[in-house]
Amino acid sequence: MQALVQPKVPCVEALEWLQTPVLLLTSAGDLDWLNPAAEDLFGCSLRRGQGQPLSRLVNNPEVLTALVDKARQRQGSLQELVLELSLLQGKTLHATCTCTPHESGFVLEIHPTQPLIRHLEREQAYHKRRLLENFLKGIAHEVNNPLGGMRGAAQLLRRQLKAEQTPYADIIIAEIDRLHTLVKRFREKPAMQDKEATNVHALLERVITLVQAEFPDTLQVERRYDPSLPAVQLFPDPMVQALLNLFRNAVQAQARVITVETAIDFETILPARGHRHSLRIRITDDGQGIPDELRDKLFMPMITGRAEGTGIGLSLVQEIILQHQGLIQFESRPGRTSFQLNLPMEKSDGA
Repeated sequence: MQALVQPKVPCVEALEWLQTPVLLLTSAGDLDWLNPAAEDLFGCSLRRGQGQPLSRLVNNPEVLTALVDKARQRQGSLQELVLELSLLQGKTLHATCTCTPHESGFVLEIHPTQPLIRHLEREQAYHKRRLLENFLKGIAHEVNNPLGGMRGAAQLLRRQLKAEQTPYADIIIAEIDRLHTLVKRFREKPAMQDKEATNVHALLERVITLVQAEFPDTLQVERRYDPSLPAVQLFPDPMVQALLNLFRNAVQAQARVITVETAIDFETILPARGHRHSLRIRITDDGQGIPDELRDKLFMPMITGRAEGTGIGLSLVQEIILQHQGLIQFESRPGRTSFQLNLPMEKSDGA
């Protein structure tokens, strides 16, 4: 059995504990060592990979080889923001890769960026939609004005009808009320105030209290809070609205248990520059899950999987998170849907 050779690089033991995939390459560009995070990413153990070419990890090793050659010529660290790697498992990985020469080879760090790419795509679509939303808000304003008069007229008409005809008037009144609610929800998006130093757990408890009062017999909430979290700068009222929408969506998807987790996240890359770590809020439910046909357009306005839904809730959540310069991601399968919010951890005044 071939013995594993310890690579000549300082602090290799520390690299084993990193969540970031790290490869150590020989001066010829072959694989010398990889940490457990890289083993998981590429599906290749250190024993099977050591001494092998990079083709043992990816179908297009020339992408990484070109980065190594550039770092060799530069004689210094080099970063490529978005590389597309074809994994042997048949998946495509977009990653930011950094190659740094050392005395006997190269250190290659790989930061998967799929969540960031998905976010940037959503952000571009969001800005395009703003023009449409402003147009629709104008229409909503014009529609709202006559609704009160129509409802009053329908009520007067109902008094003149025979008993067997009044159900038709009731239908008209109910539909007017539904339109009024829809228009109100579309027009009255929460306005941003100044950010405030906010205890995120107190804010979450406020949301949980509201939701449990609304659904007292059908909902169980489990908390997994990091008690060491500091206060962070947030727009409190809009953030309450965003969290309420996520909780209500879960209940409407037949969730019985919602788990709320908080932590400091050192791995997720935020779109805002200068944020090396973030506040992570993860809300997981045991509901029906998100239908496949809705996943790519889940955050678009007027998109909903429920007949009685308005399609505004998640679009509003994304808008609030974007205004915080944060990131929203989700994973879903029947019985488990998880929304993850990452928010910049800005220093409070006096901190």
